[in-house]
Amino acid sequence: MLEQRTGVYDNPYKFNAKELDRETGLYYYGARYYNPRASIWYGVDPLAVYHPVMENEFYGDGEHNDGVYYWGNLNPYIYTYQNPIRYIDPNGKQVEWELLYDKWPKTQDDMTWKNGEVSNLDIFSYVYGEKYDRDNEVLRLVGQKPINMTNACATRGSIACNRIGFGKYLKPDFKGLSGKMKGLNITSTEGEFKKVLDKIYKGNEDKIIKVENPTSEEQVQEVFGGKKGTFIMIAKKDVNFTGHITIYNGKKVIGGNSHMYLKDAQAVYLYVADKNNKQSK
Repeated sequence: MLEQRTGVYDNPYKFNAKELDRETGLYYYGARYYNPRASIWYGVDPLAVYHPVMENEFYGDGEHNDGVYYWGNLNPYIYTYQNPIRYIDPNGKQVEWELLYDKWPKTQDDMTWKNGEVSNLDIFSYVYGEKYDRDNEVLRLVGQKPINMTNACATRGSIACNRIGFGKYLKPDFKGLSGKMKGLNITSTEGEFKKVLDKIYKGNEDKIIKVENPTSEEQVQEVFGGKKGTFIMIAKKDVNFTGHITIYNGKKVIGGNSHMYLKDAQAVYLYVADKNNKQSK
């Protein structure tokens, strides 16, 4: 028996640049499925279900796009406020460069931000308060031996994720103990933080750029192609640290040590953040 074919390539990616699942007839947006026939989501907007105590951004606080004070946020099943000509919602999670830059930890007067990252001592004190022994650089928890805390890169990234509203994706190696960070998840290593970003970018893997065994900053810059986002370096196994995390502005790493540490890298990654060419929902 011969199989008949039309001879025409049927591209599963349609006008919205999202893949159509033939079996269900639904589009997959990375965060939830969309039914184009009924014009509804098969899941609520991720920003609608955050716990007001445990998260820093959700609709109930009135800060995210005016929250509950704007009618469009009262129905978590609609898409782009029913106005796809003006707005976009790439995956229902809204990773944007401006938002990422704004939420990355920096000092109040912004001077440290311009000349280097917030110090490890300040970062750990912000997250753990008096439990962090600044003199000895250890975290003292009840019933445990003091934990050496000197690499703050993943903690900075965790603070930014919590501020943006992605805290539920973080691996809870620790919980914040002080102020606005109290009770929030903290992922403590670069390898685990990369897994967090992989979960956030599920369905949008085309926005992850990888350079294996990088040889120079010029090579990395060329591969990254002027895009902006979160930069992760995973170190080789024979070095004495696990890697580096910061943000990349399209030309260089910023918000911290202005180094990519390429001589110690087995691979570097850029998790591309969206641009605001159109307003995001």
